[in-house]
Amino acid sequence: MLRYALTIFLSAFLLFQVQPLISKVILPWFGGTPAVWTTAMLFFQVLLLGGYAYAHVVATKVPARRQATVHLVVLAIAALLLPILPGEHWKPTSDGAPTWQILLLLSACVGMPYFVLASTSPLMQAWFSRTHPERSPYRLYALSNVGSLLALLTFPFVFEPRFTLHSMGMAWSVAFGVAALMAAYCALQMRRVEPAADEARPAPNPVDDDRPTLIRRLLWLVLPACGSTMFLAVTNQMCLDVAVVPFFWVLPLSLYLLTFVICFDNERWYFRPVFWVLMVGGVWAILWLMHKGVDADVTIRQMLAFVGLGAWAEGLGDPAVVWTQILGYSMGLFACCMVCHGELVRLKPSPRHLTGFYLLVSAGGALGGVFVSLIAPRVFDTYLELHIGLWATCALAMAAFWMDKKPHLRWPVPWAAALGVAVYFLVAAAVLLFAPFGWLTLGGTKPLAAPELLSLWAGVGVLVSGVCVFVERSGLRRWGWLGAAAGFLVLAAALHLAPIGGSPEHSESPGAWLRAPHILGLWLLGAAVVLALWQRAWLWTLCLPAFVAALAVLGLDLGGIASDAMGSAISMSRNFYGVLKVGKYHEGDPDREQLILSHGRINHGAQLTSVEGRRRPITYFGENSGIGLALLHGACDPEKGMRVGVLGLGTGTIAAYGKKGDVYRFYEINPRVIELSGRKGTDCPDPIFTYLTDSEADCACVLGDGRLSLERQPSQQFDLLAMDAFSSDAVPVHLLTREAFDIYRRHIKKDGIIAVNVTNRFVDLEPVVRAQAERLGLPCVLIRGSSDYYRDIYYCTWMLVTSNKRFLLHPDVLAHTASDQEDGGGGAEKRPAILWTDDHSNLFRILK
Repeated sequence: MLRYALTIFLSAFLLFQVQPLISKVILPWFGGTPAVWTTAMLFFQVLLLGGYAYAHVVATKVPARRQATVHLVVLAIAALLLPILPGEHWKPTSDGAPTWQILLLLSACVGMPYFVLASTSPLMQAWFSRTHPERSPYRLYALSNVGSLLALLTFPFVFEPRFTLHSMGMAWSVAFGVAALMAAYCALQMRRVEPAADEARPAPNPVDDDRPTLIRRLLWLVLPACGSTMFLAVTNQMCLDVAVVPFFWVLPLSLYLLTFVICFDNERWYFRPVFWVLMVGGVWAILWLMHKGVDADVTIRQMLAFVGLGAWAEGLGDPAVVWTQILGYSMGLFACCMVCHGELVRLKPSPRHLTGFYLLVSAGGALGGVFVSLIAPRVFDTYLELHIGLWATCALAMAAFWMDKKPHLRWPVPWAAALGVAVYFLVAAAVLLFAPFGWLTLGGTKPLAAPELLSLWAGVGVLVSGVCVFVERSGLRRWGWLGAAAGFLVLAAALHLAPIGGSPEHSESPGAWLRAPHILGLWLLGAAVVLALWQRAWLWTLCLPAFVAALAVLGLDLGGIASDAMGSAISMSRNFYGVLKVGKYHEGDPDREQLILSHGRINHGAQLTSVEGRRRPITYFGENSGIGLALLHGACDPEKGMRVGVLGLGTGTIAAYGKKGDVYRFYEINPRVIELSGRKGTDCPDPIFTYLTDSEADCACVLGDGRLSLERQPSQQFDLLAMDAFSSDAVPVHLLTREAFDIYRRHIKKDGIIAVNVTNRFVDLEPVVRAQAERLGLPCVLIRGSSDYYRDIYYCTWMLVTSNKRFLLHPDVLAHTASDQEDGGGGAEKRPAILWTDDHSNLFRILK
């Protein structure tokens, strides 16, 4: 067994070590967005499915001795394609679809080695089952997940801080060679298995054959698909609001794999009552975070103060925001995946169906990846994967429970009849959620409102309950049906007397207090009572209405969150680079009415709608901000027009400073942003934000990643090069490295300015920019811009790197330059400079 265990462990370790490694290598080439990771995960999941399919075919269709020969050939081909690191020629040279470019790159560089590693665990388990029929192979699957988990945990904490990407890539290639030799040894040992001995084993008795049913196989597919969807959706959420770095890829993936380790090690680890309670808590935590958003830390502080830890809570500073997000989403992800994979293990087959089981499990994982990476961005205008994943987890857990316990078999009447009663109450919930229906007028001119429809539907309940009073023979149950009829009658009357929510004109009516949750709760309470009376089995009868109630309430809450996210948007769109929303705010106030562009939860610029205010720079770009001072006083030759380059378009607010003779070039990777904010007639036909259109300067947009675009261009001789390419509060790591600043230096004039927006709630980017300035031998100043609510100016922090002494000594610049003590943030000790490179960067050292 040892040879199989070591081979499986090392292969699994390498399988998951290469995922963050290769993803970090290609991250700067495709804009540094969270979608790079989810697309890479889609590739790895699909290739994992391919490896499992290969193992299934080889183990079940190929004779024992030929299995070894086939696998030796595949191992040799994979070894010939080493090393795995992509060359510079793989950098994208066009602005085509990033998803397909990433998939092609990964296929060529790591495809075959990854395929071999993916097939190792199921194939070795099948060989182990053949050579050791008396022992269970599922422990080896748990061991493979331990290896995978160890790889993920060691990458951000052991390997990434100490080694460059190149050295890690070469070491991985050597380790793959070792794993290939170990797999080849197992294959050669497999050739010695005597076919006669294999055939001499007794054939399974057809009567005892546990051939899985179609529903069971379907659950093998959809349970892991749901877990995969949750894992990728939570990863997206973390990366969107904090940073696109390996830690926020590794943490969710580690939790995801940990649930596999726990569940497949032994069935007894998954105790349904415990983990269902944990799932309820985890779902609640995620819902709470989705409601609270960036304000979650306020409640955390209040909770700590309540238990006497107020002073300690005040000392947390901004990290409370980060860790609240991390802990909340991690708890929810772990609980949901434990339930999905725990229910999956309860449904696992005998070892004879092992490879087929693994094939469907891996297909489910790939299905989740396809949904999040390919389908969702094309179907939804906002992030709804997490909403769907939460609801689907609960629904599938209930379906698996139903299949396991079969509570309907304990009912004295057919389960279909009970289902009919549940459907009756489900229709009531649908009316509550979606009424009025334009097609349902009952002869009137207006469609019936929800209260009227529900009142009529409650009348149907009265009718059915009344019939049961006369049909029922038992005196006690007859009185029960009479009570149910009376309850429905009262509910019908209350609904008829007042609209849901109690409008002002009905504020004194008996039903004015009713809200949608009240109606739903009353209705489902009625469902429980009616079914319990009917079925005479309280405990198991309550399962159906309880499940329906839970799913309906969860769906209501998630639907409300999704509606709030879309809110008052006048434009919302989604593509590979994320979700963009344009909303109108302060309507009715002519001096403050404005359009705001949001990416994630972060404001990425705004524009006043009034004629007088539409050309005024606001938000992070006021005249006393770092970028404002640089544009007003930073020209290398004040007698000539100013040349300005900007990485990140946003709303194009910086163009408001443009004067006749100036040249402004905006580098933007997201084509949708250019459609919203580009120059009318040149960049787009009808932009919503008009800063570029209204500017007197020569403004134009360059589509593509700013760093790669500058890398391909000759020196632009900018007076000012500004970097403002943030996605939500995520850190653009690839724009802050040594290689990136070398490119910036080449594109500015001798006394030009590199301006970096380092405003961030979670991380302190000042030491990173300062390190680059020191390396280039250039002075660096930090400008903190104060907020002005009435002028719509936000607090912001800019760092300006320049050798322009005339600019640095300007009175306005000196007046707004932060002191050395302030550089540390609020009087804190100033952090040492931290140099980032493409090969090495570490987010933990700059957490606030």
